[in-house]
Amino acid sequence: MQNEKTSKNYLTISNVNDYIQDNLEQDICSFSANTFLKTGFRNIDQKNTFLPGLYVLGAISSLGKTTFAHQLADQIIQQNHPVLFFSLEQSKLELVTKSLSRIMALQDADTAKTSAEIRSCADISTINRAKKFYNRFSAYLSIVEGNFNTTIDEIKTCIDAYMDQSHEKTPVIMIDYLQIIKCRHTNDTCQSVEYCIQELKHIQEKYKCILIVVSAINRQNYLNTIDFSAFKNSGAIEYTADVVWGMQLHILSEASYDELWSINKKRESVVNAKSQTPREIQICVLKNRFGHSGGIYEFDYFPAYDYFAVSKKYWGRPNALKINCR
Repeated sequence: MQNEKTSKNYLTISNVNDYIQDNLEQDICSFSANTFLKTGFRNIDQKNTFLPGLYVLGAISSLGKTTFAHQLADQIIQQNHPVLFFSLEQSKLELVTKSLSRIMALQDADTAKTSAEIRSCADISTINRAKKFYNRFSAYLSIVEGNFNTTIDEIKTCIDAYMDQSHEKTPVIMIDYLQIIKCRHTNDTCQSVEYCIQELKHIQEKYKCILIVVSAINRQNYLNTIDFSAFKNSGAIEYTADVVWGMQLHILSEASYDELWSINKKRESVVNAKSQTPREIQICVLKNRFGHSGGIYEFDYFPAYDYFAVSKKYWGRPNALKINCR
């Protein structure tokens, strides 16, 4: 009998005619409120609509997944749309100085400072121009600093508290990153990831928002093209997420790389590709419930300034950092 009561608490029968009469219009309005948003990356925006759903961005360590997500957040708030960013690994200082470094590079690459240089700079006046530009929209970004002990329950409580406040627009929620989140229900890593990704999907559905979570991938895939098998504990991610983006080095998709028979040769090629400036990066669409899957977006990554630009291959000309953003 207890199981029946539990089942009734979770499963409800909804008559479609009643739903159409009472709730359909409200649900459409709620969903469509976020459909005008753009990622700010033109190659993505020209092919896909940025719709409410659960997005997973995965990559190997040090490839720039946090930077890509953080730049995406900055490009969303420039549309006067709020972002709630959970940073479980990096501090507010690190994230904000990444933004300022990126802006400085876009204003003038010859005088730009790296985020590390900004953090250690005694003369704060050197970043005033970048601060002035960032202040135009930085009020739309809220950062929650977590750590390696942050639980999914704490994240849910924080999101609920934020949503209880008065907001003109539903924020985009970003979490960096999935495998750090603790689960009080289990110490098993696989079960923890499965539980957390399902809870994040429940949050996304509850608030009908865009929720983006960064994910690590298996080290075994360091030298292989990215697919679902690369994601740590990928079963839950594959079936729960609405959109899955996999980040990889461009060289992994080149025919010349496949022809390398030696593991050492492949490793040498990958190390060399990671040392290039700009670093050629691909975002592969492994899953997309809202459109075409299997697409690849090309980017040039400037790690010194925490900046992703649409690839020169896309534009047909070399990328330049000297872009006027006064």
